[in-house]
Amino acid sequence: MSCSRPRALFVALVALTSVALLASCDGMRGMQGMHATEPDSVEGSLGELSVSEFYQANCAACHGGRRQGGVGPPLLPSRLIETDQYYFETIADGRPRTSMPSWSALGLTDADIDVLVEFLRTEP
Repeated sequence: MSCSRPRALFVALVALTSVALLASCDGMRGMQGMHATEPDSVEGSLGELSVSEFYQANCAACHGGRRQGGVGPPLLPSRLIETDQYYFETIADGRPRTSMPSWSALGLTDADIDVLVEFLRTEP
């Protein structure tokens, strides 16, 4: 039986969403030994991970390893036109009907989220 093009696209999107969600959950358990592709330009850590390691373990699957975008939007300073509060709330609360989880519900503190927002405001 052949698979129609719309069905194949749907299956691919479901698979990508599943991978992103699994990456999010696994990253919160701590992915020691993970090497980031960019240096920490913002001081701070999220649990046992540096901010860039946290990004690579939890955000890169959707937003790209260099924050260039993919399934999720680009997270480059030049593309972030909203306020820091907007990005704080997006990270804290997630985005309904997307694969963006609520990181507050997954255990990040307000201070952790502040570090992430500052990280996103820096050039990779």
